[in-house]
Order: sequence, then structure tokens, then C-alpha cells
Amino acid sequence: MAYAIISSGVYQIKNLANGKVYIGSSVNIKARWANHRSSLRKDKHHSAALQRAWNKYGKDGFEFSILEIVDDRAMLFERENFYVTKFKSADGRNGYNTLVKAGSAAGYRHTAEAKRKMSDGQKKIPYEQRLTFCVSFAGRKHSEETKQKMRESNRHTSPTAEQRAAISKVHKGKIISDEHKAIVSKATALKNKTPEMRAKVSAALKGRVFTPEWRAKLSEAGKRRASQRRNDDAQPPHDLYGA
Repeated sequence: MAYAIISSGVYQIKNLANGKVYIGSSVNIKARWANHRSSLRKDKHHSAALQRAWNKYGKDGFEFSILEIVDDRAMLFERENFYVTKFKSADGRNGYNTLVKAGSAAGYRHTAEAKRKMSDGQKKIPYEQRLTFCVSFAGRKHSEETKQKMRESNRHTSPTAEQRAAISKVHKGKIISDEHKAIVSKATALKNKTPEMRAKVSAALKGRVFTPEWRAKLSEAGKRRASQRRNDDAQPPHDLYGA
């Protein structure tokens, strides 16, 4: 198939050995295919399953083809979803797509390997650099337009009761190490260290009215901290040299 004219539409990458497919869409299919090949050659493709298959069968084991030309770019995701559903390519038994729905990460879970790579990538960034980045956002105010966009985006992402229960179960009984506590303490101290930062925080909080519910939560949190401090003070001191 000729690619002399830039085509916008839906394409597939098919494994000739087992028939599994990867479905995608692009406003420039030729360029997108070139990006796929480049990522696969570098062993960096976002679909780990497709990458493993590529490493096993090689470039000659795959066929690239256009499924549908879509002139209306606003319809790209809709048409891509049609073919993902048709070929069941998000099911590992049939294909290599990582997302059930194009353009949405709903239902997608990172593999343990992907989580490890993301964690390792974060660890390579110096702690002070990460902290400086976080501090740079303190006191920043979003425009009303941005706030509205954030509200619209988060409207359908609020955790369900089941999800909240699952999150609570994961964190229940979790013990924070002394090392982690030290890092949090250092981060908090650095955030509030400079007069400029304190001025930003003060300006951001000025005029804010706390609801009775929020005040009650703050009060309960303060009581729990005070109770914990009293319990810690009541503990007998450790004898470093034995009884």
C-alpha cells in the first residue's frame, strides 16, 4: 500500500505467526508507523507484549496495514475503539493493546515491571531537585478557567466506596519507617524555610473560610497527635547499657 499521501485513520500491526494485532490511530499514519518501528528497534515500545513478540519474531514477522481512512479527525478514537472491540485486541489472547478504550487509561493497570521502572526513574532524580519542584508550586493559584477544567476532568474519577475501602485496607496498619519520617520532616522544614515561601503560603490562605465540618476534622487530628505525644512521653526510657 502506498503512503505518498498523508493519511489520517486507523491501522493495525499484525503478528503473522499467531494472528494477534495491535490497533492504533493517527492523523499521520506513515509517521506513526515510523515511530512504532523506532521504539520497537530500541526495545522501548509502550506495549510490553508487542515488544516481546517483536523481539521473538523480528520485523519480518509483522504486517502493517491501514484498516480505515478517517478524514474527520474528531472521529479517530471512536473508529479506533470500534476495531479494538471488533478484534478484542486489548485482550492478551488476541492482541497487544494496553488500553481497553482509546484515549482513556480507565481500567489500565501498570505491570510490576513498569512500576519498578517508574520508581527507579524517580530515584535517579536528586531528592533536592524533586523537593524544589514541589516547593515551586506552593501558593500558586489556578485561573477560574483552569479550575473548571480540573473539576470537569475529575468529575468522573472520584473513587467509589469500594475503591476507598480497598485503599483504606492497603494502608491500614502500615508502619512508616524512621527514614521516611525524616524525609517528610526535612521536606516540611524546607518548604517553610524561606520568607518568600511563608509569604506565598500566607497569601494563599488569606481570607479562606473553614467550614464547621473541616474545623471539626482539624480538631480531631490535633487531639490524636496530642494523645500520641502523651503516650510517647509516658513510655519508660530505654536503657542503652542493659538492666
